[in-house]
Amino acid sequence: MEFEVWQNYTVEDFAAFWYGFYDKSPGKKPVSRISDRGMRLGGWLFLAAGGLLLAVCALNPLHFEPIPGAVIGMGLAFLALGVVTLVQWRPGGAPVHPRWAVRAWKKWSRQEPGLRWRYRLTPEGLELHNSSSDHRYDYSHLRPVWEDEGHFYLSLDGQVWHILSKSQFTQGDPTRFAAFLKEQTGRPVSWVNGEEARV
Repeated sequence: MEFEVWQNYTVEDFAAFWYGFYDKSPGKKPVSRISDRGMRLGGWLFLAAGGLLLAVCALNPLHFEPIPGAVIGMGLAFLALGVVTLVQWRPGGAPVHPRWAVRAWKKWSRQEPGLRWRYRLTPEGLELHNSSSDHRYDYSHLRPVWEDEGHFYLSLDGQVWHILSKSQFTQGDPTRFAAFLKEQTGRPVSWVNGEEARV
C-alpha cells in the first residue's frame, strides 16, 4: 500500500491547523465561538449602544457642563466596533480567518512552487521530495500523528509540522491512511478535537 500527497495549501488549511494546535491543545474540544449570526447581532448592539450614548450627550438630560469626554469617546468607540463587526461578519462575506493563518498562507504562497513538498509513504518509509532535495525517514522518526475532518498533521521533530490535506491525496485512499500509519508506527492516529468528534 502506498500514499502520495502534494502540498497545495489554502488559507483554510492553515486556519484548521491554528484552531487545532495554537488556539487550543490538540486532543481537546474546540473552543466555543459565537456564530456569525451572533456576531452580527453583537455588531448591531454596539451600534445601538454607541448611538444611545451620543444621543444622551447631545440631549444632556443631566445638564453636565461640560459633557464628559469619556462618554463621547465611549459612544464613538461602540459605533466603530459595531461597524467593524458588521463589515467582517456581513451575510455572504468571505470567512474571517485568524491573522496567523492568513500570514502563514501568504508566506507559503510566495514560495517557489518547485520547493513545495511532495510526500510519498510506503511500507519502507516516508519520503519528502521537492526540486532541490530528497529526504527519506523511517517511521520511527515520526512523532504522534493527528487528524481532523480534512487533514492529517505529521511532525518529525515536534516543531516543523506537515499538513497533509485529504483532498490532495494523488495516490491511496485517505480513509485508509490512519490505519496504515498505525500499522507502520504502532501508534493510533489521534483526533485533533478529541475522540468524541469522531462519532
